[in-house]
Amino acid sequence: PPAPASYTLSGSITTAQVHGVDTDTNDISQTGYRVNDEPGQAQDIVSPVTLVGSVNLKDKGPSKGRNFTRGDEDDWFKVSLRAGQVVELLVGLPKDGDNDADLCVVSTDASSVGCSVSAGERECLRVEQDADYYVAVTEFSSASVYNLRISAPGQASPCSSTVKPTSAAVPNQLLAIPKRGAGAQALARQPAAQQAKRQSALATLRSAGLHVHEAAQDDPAPLDLIELPASATARAKALTQLRDGSAAEVRRRAQAAGGQAAAAATIHPAVAALQLSRSAKRLMASGAYSSVEPNALMTLYGASSGTFPPPDGQYPQQRWHYQQIRLPDAMQLIHSLPSAPSQRPIVAVIDTGVMLDHPDLAGQLFAPGRSFISTTTPGDGDQLGGDAVAAKAGDTFHGTHVAGTVAASTFDSGANSFGAGVAPMAQILPLRVFKASGGASTLDTIEAIKYAARLSNRSGFVPARRADVINLSLGAAGGCSAAYQQAMDAARAAGVLIVAATGNAANNREGRSAEVGSPANCAGVFAVSATDALRGLAPYSNSGDSVSLAAPGGDAGASTSGLGVPDAVYSTLGAFNSAGQRVASFGGAQGTSMAAPHAAGVLALMRYVNPAMTYEQLVGRLQAGALSDDLGEPGRDRRYGWGLINARKAVESALALAQGGNPAPAPTQVIAAPSSLDFGSSQTELVVLLKGSNEVSNERITGFRSTQAAVLSISPLV
Repeated sequence: PPAPASYTLSGSITTAQVHGVDTDTNDISQTGYRVNDEPGQAQDIVSPVTLVGSVNLKDKGPSKGRNFTRGDEDDWFKVSLRAGQVVELLVGLPKDGDNDADLCVVSTDASSVGCSVSAGERECLRVEQDADYYVAVTEFSSASVYNLRISAPGQASPCSSTVKPTSAAVPNQLLAIPKRGAGAQALARQPAAQQAKRQSALATLRSAGLHVHEAAQDDPAPLDLIELPASATARAKALTQLRDGSAAEVRRRAQAAGGQAAAAATIHPAVAALQLSRSAKRLMASGAYSSVEPNALMTLYGASSGTFPPPDGQYPQQRWHYQQIRLPDAMQLIHSLPSAPSQRPIVAVIDTGVMLDHPDLAGQLFAPGRSFISTTTPGDGDQLGGDAVAAKAGDTFHGTHVAGTVAASTFDSGANSFGAGVAPMAQILPLRVFKASGGASTLDTIEAIKYAARLSNRSGFVPARRADVINLSLGAAGGCSAAYQQAMDAARAAGVLIVAATGNAANNREGRSAEVGSPANCAGVFAVSATDALRGLAPYSNSGDSVSLAAPGGDAGASTSGLGVPDAVYSTLGAFNSAGQRVASFGGAQGTSMAAPHAAGVLALMRYVNPAMTYEQLVGRLQAGALSDDLGEPGRDRRYGWGLINARKAVESALALAQGGNPAPAPTQVIAAPSSLDFGSSQTELVVLLKGSNEVSNERITGFRSTQAAVLSISPLV
């Protein structure tokens, strides 16, 4: 054979630039110093990267620093980013310093923007689409040294703040919540000092040319609407004055830039986005407002309704529990409405926290939520944000699983689809009450309940809207305490529907039942027991006189779907990869904890089509059998309450109540659960239940016939 050919290769191998330095640091010995204070001067960087830099206000920071006299308020960078990348700003906070650096990311065409402006050591933003971006680091109060990190896609720490389209907010409007004294329910009862701060802030806004719609004195949930001027020139001047705090400083900067009119008229859109964010933060720093935020436009995340089965590749594992509650029929009814309701219901998930950056949940969040945690003293672990407590492999993502059953994004597909939710048009308010070490106290749970209901609570804050439904997939043995009952009464009076799991302490296969635990056994709470895939009481489910409803909770010890997987309830989860990074996941779990969010999701569907539906109306329809399929003994019983929740009936009832009448009985149909059978490669026997959809119908199954007798035989269960 011929000799093998030989080749000579030459070239070079270089590593990617993963470290960088801000080109205008405060270091007097820096070589290659170049100002990057504006978008037109932006420093080009690549990603991933870790970059060190500094920012300072004029006459702030080390007096011998290069930027002390001139100031270096903003550093601008330009970089191409892909969807899923996270930009992080880590700020050095000296013990004796008052520095505070913030982060903004703006697409170069100004079509999307995001700012992270806390007072902490870490700011972060996640980009949602491939594009070229400006990244701005800006100093708010003094001087900061910082690290700017941009991760590779999928490799960053969790970040719930995102870069959003500018169309996602009403242009040039801010919403501001006036700060009030403890327990104050109206501005008229605001302390004098607080009133003075607010009036001073209002005067500053108006002197800058902004229009302010003040909240009424007797408004129980006041919001000031702040509108920027309509013209670009006036808007630029107003933003600059708000940023700099005085008209004199505006004039000084304008003169330095070559004239006030020219400076105001040529403001870059990316600079305007940064200045609007800084103006909001300055208003909060004034002490007049507890919150200032853009007037966001509420839109449905993807499709909120559609026909089943949804395109999500994970749905087949969920089919048994969603068909059991007739969710496909309910969704078909909602999808066929002449127009979609305008208000999304809110379900507060009081649990171990929710994985805020889970792809199937991030767009379903009403807000990042809060944590109510007492470790040593009451509230010493409280914080803004209800992110999942899980921090390492083996930790639970219980709250994430519950939230996914309630409201995971449903009518989507692809790599970021992780199953369907009962009420995809609902929004989740995540409230964490479980410590990292496990356990949630009654006190912390009650504070979370009060927060969800927009009642005065330990945090001193309330959400922008109260929850429509609270889900409590938690509990303990014993009766309902006076403290719990008081909280439930207050929340119910505020208009909140409360759903709770009955508990998992029984061994029903061996005849050992267990009574409904607390707080599910409190008056006014919808206590939910669990069914298995064959509509029987799950082996672990507590029961008793307090049971209101039953819903799918699963039985991981059985497998009847033909998919070769346990009869668990499948939903969103989190996991950790080999590098110890948290990643989105999907999987099964069993328990009354899984049953409760099925019921909570159905109540959210009812509040979606009828936001005004009351607790009393709901109870009336439940007792009339209009929300459930009777199981067990006729009428209410200790195992299933009023029966298995039926989403189709529930939506029909809510619609009828909205129209001022009772729902007409639906036409009778024969319902098969599951609706399809898959024997896989090894299954030889499967069970299907046939039932009339209307309990009062006279239809009866009188026989079976197989068209493939040689292959398949059908026989009734004994």
